[in-house]
Amino acid sequence: MLTSINTITLDCKDNLIITPSGKSKGKRREWICVFPQLTDDAYDRLDDILDAYHDSDGVEKFRADLICLLRDYPEFVEAADHIALSFYLHGDVKTAAFLWERFVAAVREAFPPEFSPGTDLLPWEVEDNHPVLQLMQYLALARLDTHDYAGSLSLLEEVAVLDPDRSLELQALYGMLYIAIGRHAEVHDLYARVNLRVSPEVAYSRALAWLQMGEKEKGIKALADAVDVFPLVAEELSEPSAALNTARTGSTPIPGERLEALMFRDKYHEIWDAVPDAVTALQSVLDAKKQAVRDREDPRARSAVSGTGEGADAHPQQPLYRTSEAWKARDILAAADDREDKGALVRAAIKALEIYPACTHAYLALAEVAAESHEAGLELYQKAVDSADADLGPDFRREFAGGFWGLPETRPFMRALSGKALCLWELGRRDEAVEVYRDIYTLNPNDNQGIRYVLLCRLIAMGKWNEAERFMQSHRDEAEVTFLYSRAHILFHKPGKKVQAKDALVKAFKYNPYVAMYLFGERQMPELLPGYAIEGGDDEAVLYLEMAGEAWLEDDDVMVRAYDIFLRMKDTLEALIEEREEEDSMNDHEEIFP
Repeated sequence: MLTSINTITLDCKDNLIITPSGKSKGKRREWICVFPQLTDDAYDRLDDILDAYHDSDGVEKFRADLICLLRDYPEFVEAADHIALSFYLHGDVKTAAFLWERFVAAVREAFPPEFSPGTDLLPWEVEDNHPVLQLMQYLALARLDTHDYAGSLSLLEEVAVLDPDRSLELQALYGMLYIAIGRHAEVHDLYARVNLRVSPEVAYSRALAWLQMGEKEKGIKALADAVDVFPLVAEELSEPSAALNTARTGSTPIPGERLEALMFRDKYHEIWDAVPDAVTALQSVLDAKKQAVRDREDPRARSAVSGTGEGADAHPQQPLYRTSEAWKARDILAAADDREDKGALVRAAIKALEIYPACTHAYLALAEVAAESHEAGLELYQKAVDSADADLGPDFRREFAGGFWGLPETRPFMRALSGKALCLWELGRRDEAVEVYRDIYTLNPNDNQGIRYVLLCRLIAMGKWNEAERFMQSHRDEAEVTFLYSRAHILFHKPGKKVQAKDALVKAFKYNPYVAMYLFGERQMPELLPGYAIEGGDDEAVLYLEMAGEAWLEDDDVMVRAYDIFLRMKDTLEALIEEREEEDSMNDHEEIFP
């Protein structure tokens, strides 16, 4: 069936176009992977192959069908990825790593010479970029499994540079790799950026770093912290079970937390075992915790601790998000999300809450899908927010500081806060809404949710000019539509700044002339909001005015001044729009007929 893996090739050089998307983040351009040769037939065949494989055990036929598909479409990264994955999942990591190395090399050849990683981005949020980024991540994991620790770390760092929004998630893997290649001090820098709860890699590597540096007491304390957060990992490191083979066969489902512990042991046991004192330090921590449990169960010990005969010793409430019930509830919701059926999602949310009443994600799903009014939405979003105390732990704000949104467990809570703020705003409770927006931004200053744009527009709408100006000044590098138009709006309200305000508005008009057209009635706002925006384009203008249009239209004095500037620039703005639409039309033509 398969005579040689050397017959499997991926050819992207002429069939994959990596081109600027037209969007940017500050001074960094975003790019997008375009596969102009791929047709619906290619994706349909891949789906059929994957469906057939799930219904049978014929891995050889599955692999052969994928190879045929790749030969018909030599640039089909996803088909190549699944070929390598078929070897990896059946235990042939060496072959999988060999293939992924070749595939990543083929993709790199397609990158244009002017693409500069770091300055230029390949964001995961653009779905077309998933195959390329996923290919690189799979290679990093395969290198890890073949003990090429330096190679694995290098590739993970490269992906993080291409997609900074996901860098925190990738950094969660760095800790054990730092230990493996002797960069112990960098583990402490990592821990300063990434919360301990992010992953076992961060928690346990912190302890190993102290032990490697001869700080045994600090190492034992760090181990105790790691065991508190990831106790099943400690069990597997101390007494490895044989459950991993069961997990690989898929014959018996294994709860997510147990599987995480099994995989950690499998990937990192050689690194762990090579650190002096690691085994004995862990055993001393586990022995101390067992003794603490025995003391709590002994009424005399409880009396001595509490000073009462009842032994009412109080222990801080532990977060529940890693319990088996929490994992099961999230799995139910994830399966419903994949179906894209609102009714199924509502039923899944109700079932998830029956299993795990603290399921923030379930309340969030109900708020987003089932709420028929802002009042109903606010009630459900508030329940989602309140459930976080039990889900993430009562001290989660301090525990997760610096890691919000980067930690997947916190995302339902952050989305619930955003939904709550929107409902409060729509219900006229504006001060409360702005307070929630401030809270979100404080929890996640990296701002993966784009709250800074909403918050700035809300401050202006409420006439909080000084706070809006301070917020603008803290984002001097921002050069997109919200900040450009907001700067002009704020300057119109500053005494003696009329000239600067005019200059700022002229600059904003030229950046996105569509905003002016909508603002002064030359175009009608669409009924449905666009799903994405291109820098300087029509969709960007619509999304901006959805947030900021009310504040402009209600500011009569500023609108009169702005309209005067618009009338003098109207011909120039119309010419700019015509030029951009011609350029967009040519780009669309090139994609259809490359």
